[in-house]
Amino acid sequence: MSQCPFGVKALNALPEIIDAFKEDGITLNINFIADEMPDGTFKALYVQGEDIAQSDPNTAHVTHALRSMELVVVQDLFLNETAAYAHVFLPGTAFLEKDGTFTNAERRINRVRPVMAPRPGKYEWEVACELAAALGRPMHYDDAAAISSMIAAMTPTSCRWAGAWRRQATWFMGAAPCSS
Repeated sequence: MSQCPFGVKALNALPEIIDAFKEDGITLNINFIADEMPDGTFKALYVQGEDIAQSDPNTAHVTHALRSMELVVVQDLFLNETAAYAHVFLPGTAFLEKDGTFTNAERRINRVRPVMAPRPGKYEWEVACELAAALGRPMHYDDAAAISSMIAAMTPTSCRWAGAWRRQATWFMGAAPCSS
């Protein structure tokens, strides 16, 4: 089974997928992780493209948790509030440089395509894969479509990506799988 760097529980993954990843502790969202961070359950956190210190409803809870971490790595376009707690800051990419998807608050998955090469020299997913390999957990993906296909294979309520990756710009998470 390939390693999934994403919160598979949040993606409505199959129960056997969730069980397989429970031992790695990566099926929780930030609200639950922040509860466990101060007691040492989590030693490190990699935050990519999100400002959890500012956007979480309980900012005091999250910032306390961030202060308790041995290692916080933030990858973003700008130095944000979360970056103030980072031990390592990695450059992110702008939306014009991204290839993949965004999921909005309505759980709509929006396909995005780059109009220019990433200025940092690599896509964010490439940096995440290199970091995982350096930590002894290699993830082998050739492109953003391969990552999306892996997520779709683990989450039957999400859209199947084969045809949708090429044709559609937006679809719903939780909708019936798209025909390819």
